[in-house]
Amino acid sequence: MYNRSGQATQTQGGSGPQGPNAIIRFPGPGHTTFRDEKVTNEVQIIKLLREQTTIPVPRLISWGLTEDSPQQFGPFIISDFVEGVHLSDILKDPTDRERLYLDPKINREVLDDVFEQIADIMLQLFQFNFPCIGAISNDSTSNTWSVTTCLALAQLSWLLSRW
Repeated sequence: MYNRSGQATQTQGGSGPQGPNAIIRFPGPGHTTFRDEKVTNEVQIIKLLREQTTIPVPRLISWGLTEDSPQQFGPFIISDFVEGVHLSDILKDPTDRERLYLDPKINREVLDDVFEQIADIMLQLFQFNFPCIGAISNDSTSNTWSVTTCLALAQLSWLLSRW
């Protein structure tokens, strides 16, 4: 979970803001136990998805660990800022904005489009066949992705209990 982020806006030739086009994110101290590892793992997943799928993920601009950030503020990821609409805003019942109920009057074509996109993403994710759950990385010499740190069952149980 990230709890600190900021958008950067680029201007060209004094013609005014072109809109936010980058976002920097920091995992919040106290919210994430292993912040450097979290950022490293997220960056690896983003790279894998961009390289081997058509799943839309923001382009990485830069990233670094605590030691790389000014005054060791913490690990960070800078990526393209992507405008979008929350899926819940499309699907939920507009008469009850507090609860996440499916809109009973939703356009069937919209619902079919959403389900089709979700199915496509799931099929692409299921193509990966790693031997265990854990952190992945790319071996630059062989250009292959593999799990480099497997989570032990005890670690996984501990993580799930904290979720």
